[in-house]
Amino acid sequence: MNDRIAATIAATGPATDALRALITNAVRAFVVEHCLLGQDPGFDNAESLLESGMVDSTGIMAIVAFLEERFGIDVEDAELVADNLDSVARIAAYVARKRTFDGACGPMVGHDLHTDHSQPVHSN
Repeated sequence: MNDRIAATIAATGPATDALRALITNAVRAFVVEHCLLGQDPGFDNAESLLESGMVDSTGIMAIVAFLEERFGIDVEDAELVADNLDSVARIAAYVARKRTFDGACGPMVGHDLHTDHSQPVHSN
């Protein structure tokens, strides 16, 4: 995480609009790159990924793996529901809640949120 993002999070708290926007951008970039083969059709972040056919169940599992690695959260089986994972906006809100309630308010697993979010980043 770069200094600017760390300062934003420290100044505004972990579940702010700024943090949610960073999460939204990272999730959207992942969905476009890995589920839509790099072609962004200009969908709304609140649009259902499943109902629109943009993502299937395999895509949801890829998104879950991405969330766990990128944001340092554990997605429990009981949390694999549409309320949490059916749109980019719902995913971003879910990740922000998880990071707040799980106490995961530190750096996001060593990731810089202003880098290329379409590629998984592996920490050592």
